[in-house]
Amino acid sequence: MEKFKNSKLVTTILIVLIFASLNWLSYGFNWRYDLSASGRFKITNSTQGILENLPGKITIEAFFSEEYPDEFIQPVKQLRDFLTEYAAGSSGKVRLRFLNPDNDSGSDPSQEGEIRERARSLGIRPRPIGAQGGNTQQISSVYFSLALSYEDKTEIIPDIISASGSVLEYNITARIYKMAYPGLRKVGIWTANTMFSTSEQQNPYIALGSLVESLEPFYGELVSVNGENFPNDISTLIIIQPESLSEAEKLTIDQFILKGGKLLLAMAGIQIDIQKGVSRPVDPDLLSFFAHYGIEIEPALLLEPENFIPMEVGSDSYNRRQWKYPMWVRVKQDGLSTASVITENMKDVIFPWVSPVRFNKEKAMELEMVQLASTTDNAWLQKGNINIDPNVVQAQLLNPTRPDTGKYNIAMHIKGKFKSFFAQNQSYQNSEKTIIKESQAPAQIVVTGTPYMFSYAFIQISHLLNLNFFLSSLDVMSGLDELVQARSRKVVLPVLHQILPWKKSLFNIVNFFLPLFAIIGYGVLRLLGRKKMQSIPYASTVEISAEPIEPTEPKELENPKGSAETVGKNKTEERN
Repeated sequence: MEKFKNSKLVTTILIVLIFASLNWLSYGFNWRYDLSASGRFKITNSTQGILENLPGKITIEAFFSEEYPDEFIQPVKQLRDFLTEYAAGSSGKVRLRFLNPDNDSGSDPSQEGEIRERARSLGIRPRPIGAQGGNTQQISSVYFSLALSYEDKTEIIPDIISASGSVLEYNITARIYKMAYPGLRKVGIWTANTMFSTSEQQNPYIALGSLVESLEPFYGELVSVNGENFPNDISTLIIIQPESLSEAEKLTIDQFILKGGKLLLAMAGIQIDIQKGVSRPVDPDLLSFFAHYGIEIEPALLLEPENFIPMEVGSDSYNRRQWKYPMWVRVKQDGLSTASVITENMKDVIFPWVSPVRFNKEKAMELEMVQLASTTDNAWLQKGNINIDPNVVQAQLLNPTRPDTGKYNIAMHIKGKFKSFFAQNQSYQNSEKTIIKESQAPAQIVVTGTPYMFSYAFIQISHLLNLNFFLSSLDVMSGLDELVQARSRKVVLPVLHQILPWKKSLFNIVNFFLPLFAIIGYGVLRLLGRKKMQSIPYASTVEISAEPIEPTEPKELENPKGSAETVGKNKTEERN
C-alpha cells in the first residue's frame, strides 16, 4: 500500500484522470467576468435580456480592415473584444462574423471578391481615416462597418469607430429591437401651426433635422401628423411649441391621450422671436388646454445666476466673444431626478429660454408624477414682454433685485388616467360622433418647459446630452427602460489621441534600450557578486587521522555544579 501511495506513475495517472473529468463536467458551461476598470466589455443585463427574448436570431457581419494606422490599434482591439462579448452574452441569439474585404480578391483577381461584393451590396464602402506619419498627414481607406441582419431586414452602422462614441451597445441593441419588433414604437411629430421644422433650416434654433436623423435609426421614419392626418398606429406623439390649436386639433390630441397614448410636450409659456430679440406670452387658450391634464406652464422665463451656458456672439472667430447668458439654464446632476430612469444617470441637461411647469393633481383621476429637472434655489422669473438681447440679459446679473426668486420645476413625467377636455362640452355631448370621456388605459406625458432644447443648436451645444434626454424619454414611455440603461453606459471605445512623431521616437528608443540596460545591469551585478565571494578567505583544511581514537574514562568532578548534594544545600540556604 505504501508503495502504491509513493508511486509517481500512479500520481501522474490520477492527475490526468482528474483533469479529464473536470473538463468533461465543465463542457458547455461558460463563466465570463469582465476585469476591466470600466466594465466596458460586459453587456448590461438589460441588453442580455432583450437578446435572450428575441423571437429569432441576429447575424452581425463586422467588415473590418486588418491594415490601419497605429492610433487605431487599441480601439479596434477593444471593439473586436466587445463584439465577441456581445455575441457570447446573447445565449446563442447572435451570430458574429468578422470579414476582411481588403484581402478578398476571389479566385479571379480581375473580379470582385465575395466579401467585397457583399459589402458593396449593403452600401458599405471604405471610409477615409487620418494618421500622422513623420511630419505628414496620411489618409487611409479602411472598412469599419457593421451589418445587422434579422430575417429579411438589415440595419447598417457605416462607421463603427464614430458610432462607438455615442454608446455602441445602445446603437446595436436599439437597431436589433427595431427589426425584431417592427411598428411597435411608431413616433409622430405635430407639424401644424409651429415655427419648428423637421426640414432644413437656416436658423439652427428652430431646426429639428438633427433630432429626426438621430431618432430614425432607433424608431424608424418619423411621421408628420396634424389634426386631419393622424394614423391610428402612432404610439408616441411629439408636440413642440404650437402657436395655436383648433377645436378639431385639440380633440385629436385629447382622444390620443385618453386611448393611453404617450405624449412628449416641449413648450414654453413665452413665444420668442429670436431674430428680433423680443418675446410675448403664449396664447392663454393654448395654455388652458394643456392645464386640463394637470400641466400648468407659466407665461414667464427663468434665469439662473450661476448655472447657465454662455452665448457666443460674432460672425467670425476674431470678432466672436462670450456673453453671460442666464436664460440658457444648465441643470446639473443635483437638479436631475434619481427617481426616474430618464435622468438618473445624466450629468447635465440644457434648458434654454425655459418656463416653469407645475402639476395640478386635481385634473387627473389616477396619477403619478415624477419631477425630472429643477433649477437651483436662486433662479428668478421674468414675465410679460421680455427682452432676450444678450446685452440686456447679462446686465440683469448685476441687478440685486430679482423677483420671484426660488426653485422651479422645469420638466416632469406624468403617468395616469385623465378625463376628456370635451367631456362637459354640450356640442360634443349632443353630437353623433362618439368621443372617449375617460382614459381607456394609463397615458404618459413628458413635459419640458422649453422647445429649444431639442433644436439643432442645443443638441450640438449640449454635446448630445439633450438628445439623450429626448431618446430616454421616448424609451421609458415605450416601456423600454433597459435601453436607457444601455445608453447610460460610458463610451465603450474612446479613440486614442494621435501621438506626435517625436514622442513616438522617444517611446521606441525607451522600449529598445530599457530592456537592454536591464539585462546588462543584471549581468554586472551578478559578476560583482561572484568577485566578492571569491575574495572571502576560506579556513585551512583539517587533516583527519585514520587511526582510531581510544576512549578515555571520564574523571569525577569535585562538587559538580548541579549535583543533588549542591542543589539540596542551596535550597536549605534559601529557606534560612
